[in-house]
Amino acid sequence: MAIATGWWEPAIDEWRRNLRLRLGVLALVVILAGYGLLALADQLKPLRAEHQRLRQQLVNVRNLAEQRFWEDRLTAARALRVQMESRLWRADSRGLANADVQNWINAQLKTAQITPTRVQVEPARELTDHPGLWEVTARLDAPLALENLRELLRLIEGDSRLTVVERLEALPGNPPRFLLGMKAYFQDLP
Repeated sequence: MAIATGWWEPAIDEWRRNLRLRLGVLALVVILAGYGLLALADQLKPLRAEHQRLRQQLVNVRNLAEQRFWEDRLTAARALRVQMESRLWRADSRGLANADVQNWINAQLKTAQITPTRVQVEPARELTDHPGLWEVTARLDAPLALENLRELLRLIEGDSRLTVVERLEALPGNPPRFLLGMKAYFQDLP
C-alpha cells in the first residue's frame, strides 16, 4: 500500500503546483467532450430521419386501417379468384390432362379445317410456385392458310378454358407453314 501511495503523492503534488498541467488536462477534457458532442450531433441527423420515416409509416398504416373498403376488395378478390379458377382445365391425372389437350387441339384443327398437321403435346408439369396447378405445353406445325389459321385462333380465344398462345411463327417454303406454341393450365381434381 505504501508503494501505491508513494506513486500518487508526487503526481498529486505536481497537479497542485503546476497550473499548466491543470489547464492542459482541462483543455483535453474540453476537446474530448466537444468531440463527443460533435459525434452525437452527427448521429442525431440520421436518427431524426429514421424517426420521421417511422412516424410517416405509422400514419400511413393508421390511415389504411381506418379505410372501410377492405371488405369490398376482399369480396372482389374472392369473386375474381372463383372466376379465374372456373377457367382452368380440370383433370384427375397428368396423363388425362395431356389426352384432354390432344383431343381438344384435334377437334379445333378439324373445325378450322387444318390438315395435315403435326401436334406435339409435352407431358404435364406441376407449377412449382402454384401447387395443384399443371401446365401442358403443345406445339403445332401445319400448312399456312390464313383463313384457317384465323379460324383456329378464334376457336382458341373463344374457348372458356384458360389456354395461352405463346408463339406464332410463319415459315416460308412451298407450301408455307406456321408454328404455334400454346399452354393449357389445369387444376388437379381432388
